[in-house]
Amino acid sequence: MGKRDYDPLCLVREGVRQQEGYKAARMERVFEDGVMLDANESPFSPYGYEGSRYNRYPEPQSERLLGKLSGVWGCRCDQVLLTRGSDEGIDLLCRVFCESGRDSVIIQPPTFDVYRLAASWQGARILETSDRDEDVLSELDRGGGSVKLIFLCTPNNPLGKVKKRSEVLDFVKKVSCRAIVVVDEAYIEFSEEESLVGEVENYPWLVVLRTLSKAWGLAGVRLGGLVCERRILEVMRKVQQMYPIPSPVEDVVLRTLSPMGIRLTRERIEFLKEERSRVVKELQGLEGVRFVYPSEANFLLVEHEERERALEKLLGSGIVVRDRHGAVKDCFRVSLGRREENDLMLHALGWKGEEEGEKEGRERYLFRETKETKIELRVHLDKSGPVLIKTGIGFFDHMLEQVALHGDFSLCVEAQGDLETGAHHLVEDCAIVLGQAIREALGDKRGICRYGFVTLMDDARTEMSLDLSGRGYFVLEGCYPDEMIGTYPSHLSGHFFRSFAENVRGALHVGVKGEDAHHMVESGFKALGRVLRQAMRVDGEALPSSKGVL
Repeated sequence: MGKRDYDPLCLVREGVRQQEGYKAARMERVFEDGVMLDANESPFSPYGYEGSRYNRYPEPQSERLLGKLSGVWGCRCDQVLLTRGSDEGIDLLCRVFCESGRDSVIIQPPTFDVYRLAASWQGARILETSDRDEDVLSELDRGGGSVKLIFLCTPNNPLGKVKKRSEVLDFVKKVSCRAIVVVDEAYIEFSEEESLVGEVENYPWLVVLRTLSKAWGLAGVRLGGLVCERRILEVMRKVQQMYPIPSPVEDVVLRTLSPMGIRLTRERIEFLKEERSRVVKELQGLEGVRFVYPSEANFLLVEHEERERALEKLLGSGIVVRDRHGAVKDCFRVSLGRREENDLMLHALGWKGEEEGEKEGRERYLFRETKETKIELRVHLDKSGPVLIKTGIGFFDHMLEQVALHGDFSLCVEAQGDLETGAHHLVEDCAIVLGQAIREALGDKRGICRYGFVTLMDDARTEMSLDLSGRGYFVLEGCYPDEMIGTYPSHLSGHFFRSFAENVRGALHVGVKGEDAHHMVESGFKALGRVLRQAMRVDGEALPSSKGVL
């Protein structure tokens, strides 16, 4: 039997295999603008969410989510089953493949506890082996046909150890069609190894678990996926709840998987990998630390001579880590946090060093959606790049670039708007979000210079002054011509500066003179960058206000 001809349904429980499964209303017919009177839903949106679709049942498997996730994970839409975190995927596998009192699963301790729990809930026997392939295969042989699932966690929790992709594939080939090999890749984004999702097409008995809880920062949202051969997926849907993914979850995940969200997540993954190396180095030099397990995840397993005392010190400093002594003797597990959080943990364990490098900086990501516009914007006031602007208005993109370049800060903007009715809403809303993002990124404003002054001259002249006072106020002396620069109406510049001042909560005075609309507008946006550069610069720790607040 060739690997492509193998039918994984032969391992499915007889009762499940013969089921037809429940057909939910939203599986049969949906009209976006139709009158939906089929599912006994309320016709009214819930309070506070007027105009939303939260009164309607969601798609059992959202096509939009499947499209986004399959692109990120590198597989096809019809190979993904959306689940409530990867935990649900583990539970579904046990329910589909394990007959109570008859079938068994193989786990390789120390490993993720939910494999054992899900198998026990289903009444399956749990067979333990080492992580050596030959030991697992020997247990599979002894189990005869009773072994249905083999769980392999890589990178491993709690060790952080990763198996090479080639080694896992060799193991999958050796198992052949005798059992389902479940590879849990919850931490794969933190590893240098490539995911196995692209192999499910070649090996029908391979199932890969993925999650958005770790690298993507969505643990509280609860969304994961099970990537497998289509026939397994269809059988899994028979036993899954009818509407597993709530509509608000879909909204949050789609926003996170936007181009800007993907870039931000990848940057954060790289930061955590760098922190992992730094923290390992510092832990290894601490008294009492016997060993730090090599990790390709976002955590470290630490073996300590006085584990209980170390845990008491950490807890006494308000730091919570995970005691793993029950799984690995004398060990506790530390999840990697922000730089300052990691330093607090190290200090609690006796570290005498100072924080290395720069702090994470003043950063803010905002998303704003109205009936007219949808805007994603990210600023990092302590980095000079990247600067990536995409609004659909070429000249306006260039102007926002000037603000960031002359302000010496990172700015990423992706905006969509009803440009067919004019640029007003898009320009105004970009100013609103930019002002809000800078205000929030400044935090308590401690140490900032607060004020900025600039005069720029060519054939046009812009004089600009800014006070990050906490009070929005705008004065414009002069006016911008009512001309089009490409598709950008130059007279909107004054409105942009006003909306920005109101939302950054600063006093902004602008004086403009000139004849060439292009130069008048450009000098204004460059001037805004320059005054921001002066006002946002950190010079000490004091709050520049006699009132004690800005």
